[in-house]
Amino acid sequence: MKKTLIFTAFCALMAGTAQAQEIDTTATVKVQPVPAEMRAEVKATAPIRADVRGFATGTKEMTREMVEGRRQEVEMRKEVRASSTEARQVETRAKVEARIGERASSTETRKDEMKARAEDRMEKRASSTEARIEAKKEKIEDRLEAARKNVLGGLRNVLARLQEIGTKIEARIAKIEESGIDSSVIRANMLTAEAKLEAAGTAIEAAEAVEIKGDDVRASFETFKSALSEAQGAIKDARTSLNETVQSMKKTQE
Repeated sequence: MKKTLIFTAFCALMAGTAQAQEIDTTATVKVQPVPAEMRAEVKATAPIRADVRGFATGTKEMTREMVEGRRQEVEMRKEVRASSTEARQVETRAKVEARIGERASSTETRKDEMKARAEDRMEKRASSTEARIEAKKEKIEDRLEAARKNVLGGLRNVLARLQEIGTKIEARIAKIEESGIDSSVIRANMLTAEAKLEAAGTAIEAAEAVEIKGDDVRASFETFKSALSEAQGAIKDARTSLNETVQSMKKTQE
């Protein structure tokens, strides 16, 4: 009899343990919605971030062109040397107003107090969101300004190298003129090159005068891109003119 009771108790204990270990497979995971203020921040800064990506792409293209220009400069130097030897806020307000409507049976004083508190919370949230957006805009402005200075510094260096090449070409032309060789074509090409070098310097100065900041960052950024494009074109024209001068100088020595 005693053994039977022990066995029965053991079976009951095992059945309870098995039941306790069952897993509730019906549980669900609640996914929290993305806060409206975060969506607002992303939306507000999307155009500027798109411009930053476009500016980065343009910078890469300019870098490739500068590399090619550098290669041409090296070739010109060689030729010169050879010739001479060179909306959670809206959603929250809707919820607050809905709650106020549901409590229409409460006193007018109670409704006014609840509405005032809700509006105060919304104003605080709006102020916080606006501050974060403004901080992000300032950060983007700083990045664009640093990139602007870097690009313009590169153009200044290219212009300085082209001017140095122009000085060497001018010295070579003087020697050709001393030898009695007709250098009228070379001289005409050199005058054109000097004019284009001066125009390139003026274009770079115009681009340097444009700052990417203010209330409308996008507009100032577009203005800078236009000025930068003109400066790059002027540099390219000056390089081409110098190369034409070198080629005409080689023809007189053939």
